[in-house]
Amino acid sequence: MYKPSILRPALHVARQTPIRVSRPFIRHASTEVKVQRVRFKKRMFTRVTLASLCLYSAAYYTYFQIIGRQLDRLDEGEGVANPGRGPADSTLDEDDELEPIFIPLGLTKARPKTYYKGSDPEWQEFRKLAPDQKKHARMRDQLVTIVRTQIANDKRFKPRMGDINITLGAHWLDITFPDGPPTEYERSGIEIGDHIAWTARPVSELNYHRLNRALYPSAVFSSVLASSKYLVDRQTQMVKRFFNLPVSEEQQKQQYRNSILRKPTTPTGIDSNADADATQRSSVPPPPQVPQVPGSNPQEKNVAFPDFSPAPPKSMALSIFASTLAKNWQAFKLEPPRGTVVVSGLIEIKGSKARMTMDVNAAYDPKQDKFVMLQGAIRRIQDMSQRPKGGN
Repeated sequence: MYKPSILRPALHVARQTPIRVSRPFIRHASTEVKVQRVRFKKRMFTRVTLASLCLYSAAYYTYFQIIGRQLDRLDEGEGVANPGRGPADSTLDEDDELEPIFIPLGLTKARPKTYYKGSDPEWQEFRKLAPDQKKHARMRDQLVTIVRTQIANDKRFKPRMGDINITLGAHWLDITFPDGPPTEYERSGIEIGDHIAWTARPVSELNYHRLNRALYPSAVFSSVLASSKYLVDRQTQMVKRFFNLPVSEEQQKQQYRNSILRKPTTPTGIDSNADADATQRSSVPPPPQVPQVPGSNPQEKNVAFPDFSPAPPKSMALSIFASTLAKNWQAFKLEPPRGTVVVSGLIEIKGSKARMTMDVNAAYDPKQDKFVMLQGAIRRIQDMSQRPKGGN
């Protein structure tokens, strides 16, 4: 027979925490309450347990892979010793010492700015170079020759500039002596060698700018925002057309420009849709048109050129992304190296078709007697002959 587990008076139960009673029990209004104790079993694997297990496993794996191997190498190095040497003499040579492992942690930061002193060798070189006007002129001529030669040898400027004469053109260059060396950067981290220590190692200026661009890609964010805005506007227009809602005049103009840009054309420049309609109206397809070349053989006139399929239309969102990225993408502005002189200004380059003006920033090392850094940007390109756009 069924036997209840516990029988308690109702007065005793009322003093404790109220217990939810089933409806049949309330309906009979009994004076006794049946209490059945229930024990909930905890789950063995929860999200917190799994996350902790993965974290500790990764920590143990990293420890044994990095520190364990380092200790094994040190033990092997200490075990290799000559038989005549004692245990105290079994040490590694200086050339056989292993380079400590550096684990960078945190962000890269700039060190405090420093300036040259009068006793520094760099400042002494500046004092020797400052009154030498002949060397100043030779430095300017050397930089002008380097820039014009690079532009003349670049095939990308050949169609636009024509034949470039490196001896023609004006230039305006200034020579500046920096007040101090370039800003130095460092990154802190853990160094694991004979001992474990918290140290800071220097970082080059180029790597510092690359890291900042990777962490804060502002140009990419602007490009994504511009292309996303275009896609949202396009979807909004489609929804308005579906529900026959009024579209603003600016959106209609933008839609018309996009349709013109996306419309594919044939290699001859004729609209493909118009060509297809003309083909459907005529029962016999017209013969292919062959361009007549003056002075060619009659046999060559009957040869038909192969049909080239038009290129697929380019995505407008991708074009907006690329143009915005090219507009906002800027080259790194590096400081001149330590002990160098800055030569900056404008250089004119003349070709047979056009002339170019460039902004140049270079660093000249007096000890090596050569330019060690060169940065340039095109300011403008102007054609030699300019025609009126409004017509004659």
